[in-house]
Amino acid sequence: MRTSLARRAGLLAAATLAAFALAACGGSKTDSQTAAVAGLGLIEHSGFHELDESLTKDGKVPPTAHTTAKHIQAVALATDWPKDLQDKAKTMATAMDTFAKAIDTDTPDIKKATELSNAAHKAWHDFTGAAWEYLYQEAGLKTAAGETHSH
Repeated sequence: MRTSLARRAGLLAAATLAAFALAACGGSKTDSQTAAVAGLGLIEHSGFHELDESLTKDGKVPPTAHTTAKHIQAVALATDWPKDLQDKAKTMATAMDTFAKAIDTDTPDIKKATELSNAAHKAWHDFTGAAWEYLYQEAGLKTAAGETHSH
């Protein structure tokens, strides 16, 4: 378990640096696409999906929950997303911030934390689905009608 968390933390740090570096280069469509790929990779591999499922099932806030939510928030707000993704990124960042604030206490209200985690999870899926659709289009890939990103 510790190795998995350490590996995830290392990947998170590397992806964060890559996303910030790419976003700083900015300017061209290719730079924006690259920043979106880096940011999406970090968000998708943050472990938030599993974190929310664990909280919902076990009724305990995982020890990495606050940091994970704040990392997602930072990447969502700092990445130079294409215009079509910016509102969903902000919505996800706000949901992550609300969840993080609710659990930033010694005795979080588990019912409220679970509700906020579920809402952040939905925003996470809405954003990642839209981001993948953007990348599919940019790559010239076709998807079946009604097909959405899932894992």
